[in-house]
This record gives sequence, structure tokens and C-alpha cells, in this order.
Amino acid sequence: MVELYILALLNLKIFKIQIYSHQKLAFAINFISVILNIVTVIFTYNEKNEKKAIYIKYWWTVFIGIFVYLLYSFFLSFTFINIKKLIDLKFVSLHIILFLYGFFGFIFCSIFCIITTFVHCEDENAKKFL
Repeated sequence: MVELYILALLNLKIFKIQIYSHQKLAFAINFISVILNIVTVIFTYNEKNEKKAIYIKYWWTVFIGIFVYLLYSFFLSFTFINIKKLIDLKFVSLHIILFLYGFFGFIFCSIFCIITTFVHCEDENAKKFL
């Protein structure tokens, strides 16, 4: 949800594309969704049910999650902006971009699947999720 804000900000800074009124409406609707997610976290925290969420027991994981999500959103938005730059300014074909995106995604997912198949976790917390 935060990616929309970061994408618009990067578009404004890099391409000097202004933010239109329909985008501002999308920001407002998106902000309502962000508020509802925050309320959900607060309600879950008030229940004190450790089986429902890990951030009840370890409260500091909320800040780690927010930081990682903001970092992920920034890099994803930055990647989309650079893909737009490749398509618009360098005239790279969409077929080539999609092929490379799919190829590297396949390689990454294959490596990740092989690692998670052969590396076993003997941690007490991991057994809760199995």
C-alpha cells in the first residue's frame, strides 16, 4: 500500500510528472486501508494472544517489519521507475524486459526452493509453524 506513495514521489522527482486529482483520491482511499491495518495490529496486540501473532510476544518485531516493508516498497518502486525509464527513454522492448524478469525470477525461486528443501530448521519457533 505504501508503494503507491513512493511511486508517485519518485515519478515526481525523477520524471517531473505531477500528481493528478485521481491519484490524490487513490491516496486517500489507500490511507484508509493503512489506518485499518494499523487498527488490526492494535486490536491483535490488545488481545494478548501469543498464538495469533508473533509480535505480541516480541514487540520489537513490529519495527523490524515496518522497516523491511518500507525498504522493500522503496526498491520495488525504484525498480518500476527504472523499467519505465528503459521502456520510454532507451526504447527497450517489453518482451525483452518480461523475458529477463521471468528468467531471473525463475533462477531466484529455484535456488530458494532448493535451499529450503535441503536445509532443515531445528529451531523451537519453527516447529510451531509446521
